[in-house]
Amino acid sequence: MIKGSRCLVTGGAGFIGRHLVDELLTRGADEIVILDSLRAGRDVAIATSARCKHLTFQLSRNCLPALRPHLDGVDYVFHLAAVKHAHALQDPDAALDANIDGTYCLARAAGEAGIERMVFASSLYVYGRMQGPAFSETETPSPSTIYGISKLAGEHLLRHCASRYGLAYNALRYFFTYGPGYSAGTGYSSVITRTCERLLLGQPPVINGDGAQVFDYLYVGDVVDATIVAAESAAVNDVFNVGSGSGTSIADLVSVIATIAGRHLPAIYGERDETFGSSRVADIRKAAERLPWRPRTSLIEGVTMTYESLTSQRKQATGDR
Repeated sequence: MIKGSRCLVTGGAGFIGRHLVDELLTRGADEIVILDSLRAGRDVAIATSARCKHLTFQLSRNCLPALRPHLDGVDYVFHLAAVKHAHALQDPDAALDANIDGTYCLARAAGEAGIERMVFASSLYVYGRMQGPAFSETETPSPSTIYGISKLAGEHLLRHCASRYGLAYNALRYFFTYGPGYSAGTGYSSVITRTCERLLLGQPPVINGDGAQVFDYLYVGDVVDATIVAAESAAVNDVFNVGSGSGTSIADLVSVIATIAGRHLPAIYGERDETFGSSRVADIRKAAERLPWRPRTSLIEGVTMTYESLTSQRKQATGDR
């Protein structure tokens, strides 16, 4: 269904967005319109295919008139653009404007344009809690952060636009995505990249707190696959967790990375952060049954590909062979 289609990807210059655009091209999309503010993606390479059209665009409260022309002839909309959790802490007004008002404008424009499907990148942050059993779509979300609140609002806005404008959509609650091309940046989801980079420099890994925090890490290729499946699936107007379905502690993760790198340096244990004592793992049975979709990349395989990519980048940067 992607083959021969016209797609619009918001956030196409971001980490997941770049991988998604590449895969859409591989699967034969005729044209991809990339809308991105470039606030977070200005320093990265974005797709250069003749089938891609790049537009610097900021989703916001008043963007509906400017959005409408870009939806003409579009079959699928993939909405990945957002002010992320760390930035939302610093600038909540910008997060509310882009993540709520901007999402509404896009969903309304997509519904009015009669697109085939809109796929919305939601987040595990809608659940709110930091501990307990695997997160299930059946539980009542109770987000406590601006980012989580804005993502849950986005899900509700999609439901509203489905009712009022005939929008067909699926919302995916992404867990902790990693893979080649991720910027170390900030936030615990980048611990894989940070640890790989430190080991490549011969530096010991750094662990905040006791390392017992548990996260659900999913390779970016599997996230992209789930995103495309959600566009093509018979399941519609629903919400799905997208994770590996299993948890890994930070201490175990660092050990895995060290084994892959062949560098077992004693870790430095730093101060606790907000993730101390947390456990956040996805229940992915609904996605497996209804989309259907399952992850295919093991943690070892995914971390190996990530480490090899960083190694290659470092060799290119330093001129080593």
